Formats: sequence, structure tokens, C-alpha cells
Amino acid sequence: MLYKGKYRAESTRLNGHYYTEDGWYFITICTRDMECAFGKIQNGIMGLSEIGCVVARELYRTEKLRYYVTLDRWIIMPNHIHVIIKIERNAVIDHMHNQFRQQINQTPVVETSRRDVSTTRAMLLFNDVNGRIQKNPPRLRPHSIGSIVGQFKTSCTKQIRKMGHHNFAWQTRFYDRIIWNGDTLNTIRKYIRLNPVKWERDRNNPESLN
Repeated sequence: MLYKGKYRAESTRLNGHYYTEDGWYFITICTRDMECAFGKIQNGIMGLSEIGCVVARELYRTEKLRYYVTLDRWIIMPNHIHVIIKIERNAVIDHMHNQFRQQINQTPVVETSRRDVSTTRAMLLFNDVNGRIQKNPPRLRPHSIGSIVGQFKTSCTKQIRKMGHHNFAWQTRFYDRIIWNGDTLNTIRKYIRLNPVKWERDRNNPESLN
């Protein structure tokens, strides 16, 4: 069953929901000042800049580093990205992860009852989200949507600035929506697919016709 919620800014959390639970989440992340840094749209087709290519690689990497994350659909637009994230945890793998973290004197994550996942994805268990073991626990709840998005943005920013784009930055907040049924999921999938075609009238387009 998917989760019920409403469209809101990231800082306004749904009471009683920790954003680590199994479910489907629609995420929108924008550049600072809506700068069109990721590329251009021509004839309804998005062409990625070198910055946009970094973002695309990190989106692929986000899923590979976390056994419990699936990126159902995503699109990179000139100044923002849309992503549907599916979170599906596994009790056995989480238990193993807890034991591993305890052995290195880290705070364990809370176990929850989840469905099985494939052995291939389970082998990714011991890949830390940053590619290394952290000595201090992060401020954000581990494995939460906020944590996933924050790590994604940080990794992109480091690479982009290293390429010489020193002024690149993201908007501080991102926007999320908990998808609560299949009809809504399909509507959002269609919205993502058609986003480039409708760019001329997109409210995020600085040159929008609206």
C-alpha cells in the first residue's frame, strides 16, 4: 500500500511519517535562483550540458548505492529535476546492517519488517551512501528521503565545482509528495514524460509564455 500525503516544502514534514518507510515519493529539486545549468530543450528534447551529465550519473549512482531505493522515473530539466523514488526495505538485510554498524561502534538503524529483495541488490548492503564509513551519525535520519536527496546534492555539487563551475548551487529546500495510489503514480509518470514537451509553458521556465 502506498502512503497518503500532500505537496509541500521539504521542511514541512508529515506528522508521524519519518520518510524512511516503504512507499513511493515524488521529488522535485531545483537549482539556486532557477539557473538553467543542466542544458537546453529544443523541439521537446532535453540536451544535457556537462553539469547535466554529472546530475544524470549521480541519479544512476543513487540507486546503485542503496539496495532499498529504486528510481521509477526521472527527468532532468534545464533548472530542476523530477524523480519518483520507491523505497522498499528488507528486514534481514537491515538486521545484518545493524550488526555491522554495531561492530564499528556506530549507532544502529532501526529495524523494520520489509519484503525480500534480490541477492544481487542485497550485495550492495555494505556500500556506504558516500562510499565510505562515517564515524559520526548524520543529523538527518539515515535512509530517509531527506538524507538521500542531501547526499545526492552534495555529491553533484562537489563534482560540478571541481569542473570549474564554482558558483553552482541548489535551492536549499526540495519538494516532495507521498504517492498514495496507483492512479496518482501513473499521472506523475505521465507528467514527467511530457515535461520537456511542455517546457515553454512550465512555471519553472524563466522565459515561460505564461
